[in-house]
Order: sequence, then structure tokens, then C-alpha cells
Amino acid sequence: GLPIEVLVGSGNNGGDALVAVMHLVERGHAVVVRGDASREPLAADALAVHRQWRARGGGFEPLSGLADALARAPSAPLVIDGLFGIGLTRPIGGEAAKAIAVLGQSDAPVLAVDIASGLDADRGVVVGGAAGVAVSATHTCTFIADKPGLRTADGPRLSGTIECDGLGVAVGSDVPQGVLIDTDHVRRITRRRAPTGHKGTFGSVLVIGGAP
Repeated sequence: GLPIEVLVGSGNNGGDALVAVMHLVERGHAVVVRGDASREPLAADALAVHRQWRARGGGFEPLSGLADALARAPSAPLVIDGLFGIGLTRPIGGEAAKAIAVLGQSDAPVLAVDIASGLDADRGVVVGGAAGVAVSATHTCTFIADKPGLRTADGPRLSGTIECDGLGVAVGSDVPQGVLIDTDHVRRITRRRAPTGHKGTFGSVLVIGGAP
């Protein structure tokens, strides 16, 4: 099957990536999982997935081997970015930052899990500003709801093609569901205007905007 390199962090984002890994392996794909084998996740869900992967005989190759793996590959393999998710609060450093730099010099297609590692999900900027780094994905599969950071500032450039998967989660009226309001949404909610209409008959506009 398609050769795939999967970069796995120690948080829930890495756990989501490992779930994808197990499905891909079952479908016959050649998958290499890269991450810090010495760190078990603190989050219960991610820890359970890591232990499930270990129980299946799965292991972790070092992130530092990504450059050689990409250089040796006869064609650019798919890279799945599961390093960091929406909870990142400080700049990425260490081997993860080096791996992201390698990806930046590669032609490999990159699928980001939920959000490109290093991208602020609310503001669309690189976490840490000039001191930070972020993955530049060709595709992003985000979960449950769309995020403002995917659509603003550097978000579109770092996210690539964006798809939102609700994961079957029913979002109640008390929980805001992120949705990109595009021209199709606007067409559905606006009334047809009479040719003789004017500003007195079109109704009023409420604008909610501004920074915090």
C-alpha cells in the first residue's frame, strides 16, 4: 500500500493519529510511526490508544530519522501530522521543531490531524510568534467543529484543503458549533429583494466583531 510516515505527539492529537495508524495498517498500508517512545501520554484516552498500539506489536521510530526516510523514498510519502493539537500554548522546540523544518523542505503531502502543529486554533497565528514553528499542511481534517484559526491570518496558508468531520458528535444548542459562513449559507438565510426595494425595506444589519 501507500507508504505513510506518521508523526505522533504525546497528547490527544497523537492519540488521534495512532487511531488512524491502526486503521491504515489493517488496510495494508506500510506505516512508520515516529515519536518519543520514552514518553507515555498523560491524558487517559491517548494513553489507552498508545497501549493498544504497543499491544499490537507497534513501536516508535525517532523523529530524527524523518529526513533520511524522506530522502530515501522513491516518491514523496504521505506524512500525517499528529504532533500537537489545539491545546498547544508554547513554541515547539526540540526534535519536533527539527522534524517540522524537514517537512518544510519536502515535497511530501502533509495531512494535519485536527490542526497543523504549531498553529493557534483561535487566532490563526504561529504559537510563539517569531520564536515558533508550524507545520505547513497540504490537507487538514479537523474534528467536530471548524476553527477560526484555520480560516484567519496564517491559517489558510498552513492548513491547505480543509475538511471538517463531526465524528458523529451531536452538538447541543448550548455548545457553539464552529461553521464557516460562506456564500451558500448567506443565500439560504437572506430574503429575496423586490426590484423596487430600498434601505428602508431591506431590514437592519447586526454586526458582531472586534478583538477581545
